[in-house]
Amino acid sequence: MMPAYATARLKNVWGEDASDYKPERWIDPDTGKIKTVSPFKFGTFISGPRHCVGMRFALLEMRIATAVLFSRFDLTTVKDPFEITYEYAFTLPVKGPLDVTVRTLSDA
Repeated sequence: MMPAYATARLKNVWGEDASDYKPERWIDPDTGKIKTVSPFKFGTFISGPRHCVGMRFALLEMRIATAVLFSRFDLTTVKDPFEITYEYAFTLPVKGPLDVTVRTLSDA
């Protein structure tokens, strides 16, 4: 088993700021489009001839769910997001509740 948290923060793969939350790292500054990244960098679904058979379906489901969620709701964390702590486990779950305020976009 590979620890997804650790492999997603490898400095030799993702750069010196690998542990920083930077969504803009995925956007090409010249074109404004999403960068193409080698699938071999992601340990979640593995890659090559024996990669996860459900990978494309899972990625499509995540896109659809995210699009629907953010097209209908505004979500904000109640507390400072930098104060959120995590349990040390294989999947690194949030320690305790993660309180968010959810508003429909018509209310926001």
